[in-house]
Amino acid sequence: MKKPLLFIPSDKLDVLKYIRQLRAVVRWMKRGSRGTVVAATGFGKTIIGMIAISKMKKHMPGRKALIIVPSVILYNQWTALLKIFDLGDVASILIINTVSLQDTVYTVDFLILD
Repeated sequence: MKKPLLFIPSDKLDVLKYIRQLRAVVRWMKRGSRGTVVAATGFGKTIIGMIAISKMKKHMPGRKALIIVPSVILYNQWTALLKIFDLGDVASILIINTVSLQDTVYTVDFLILD
């Protein structure tokens, strides 16, 4: 097995896709880490989110992220990736129904709506 990159074995990594994902994060960061990343299915938006959360953890310690997803399937996907990327300490995941049914105010530094 070749050296892993972002916990993905490099022999299984689509390098061109990864470069596009990194470019999206860099462009977003150059705009003050504000705004929306819009991409087609299969582009790797979840990986973009992981990269962005990783950068937040590294460069802005103490900040928190909240990820809101529409389904249990995506909840499980994000949960697994947060564990792999060791980001569970800075990011929480909620399903949209939970958010909409509770009368709770969430204060976070980084919001991802998947």
